[in-house]
Amino acid sequence: MLDWVILLKHPNTPFAFAAVSDSKKFMNLSSGRSGDRSRGAATSAEAQSRLEAEPDSGSRLIGRVLSPALWLWLRTQVEHSEDLQFEIISSDRRLLQGWVSQVNLLARTAVYRGLRLSQVQLAATHIRINLGQVVRGKSLRLLEPFLISGQVRLSASDIKASLQTVTMSEALQNFLVKICLSDRTSSLLSDKVKAIAQVPPTQLTGSGYLRGDVLTICLSDRQTQAHLILSTRLQIEQGRLLTLLQPQMLDNPAAIAGTPLTELHGLQVDLGADVEIQTLEFRDGQLLCQGSVKVNPAN
Repeated sequence: MLDWVILLKHPNTPFAFAAVSDSKKFMNLSSGRSGDRSRGAATSAEAQSRLEAEPDSGSRLIGRVLSPALWLWLRTQVEHSEDLQFEIISSDRRLLQGWVSQVNLLARTAVYRGLRLSQVQLAATHIRINLGQVVRGKSLRLLEPFLISGQVRLSASDIKASLQTVTMSEALQNFLVKICLSDRTSSLLSDKVKAIAQVPPTQLTGSGYLRGDVLTICLSDRQTQAHLILSTRLQIEQGRLLTLLQPQMLDNPAAIAGTPLTELHGLQVDLGADVEIQTLEFRDGQLLCQGSVKVNPAN
């Protein structure tokens, strides 16, 4: 049975694909080299010759239709990426049934929904798509939930850049309101949160800092100069509960110590049943997150 490995690179680089007889084989388009984890892989030229020798090959048609459709769909999900590659691995039988066996994705300096990520390495398996409609020129759609697993890495500059966007500032504003306006919150903190909560997102300025394993986040009103600065350690429990450890309210972002928010120590935020975080750690000035999330088709 013929398996397909299709690897696409930067948006400005034409896609290429290779037909190989073993799904463990791969191609590295960024270096122009091909490799094989077992016995030696076909080069792009060899793959093209093989396809041209079989003009009626169903796999050739699927490769030409599926790869650009997936590429266009991915471009709608990622706002920006300096280097984006993905690899499609599937057999003829699975593709003809509307299933993609596996997709591996690598990205550098990617922006997803306002969040900037230095590095992204993900793998998705058993993806069901509307292949019949894609062949007829329709947009690619997901038909069933599937699991994505892997890791993402954020640097201190990523966090700062992300919080400067309206999307992330608004998300952080909603997050702070949610965790700080509880019954256990002090009046001083509540007053600061209420002041920030009333600010239009387009008027907010956000920033973030990493100092060791402590994350500091700041939201301020550009007009009134009202601000809220919180620092905390983070911990994941039960795979989905984001836990605040030793949170403090600071007078300015450079402050090392501030007012302890003992009422928020141990406060947990549920990330949802579709999320499972295995690792969340600060290392060498970066935030590393490893885990999985279930992707559900849009209604």
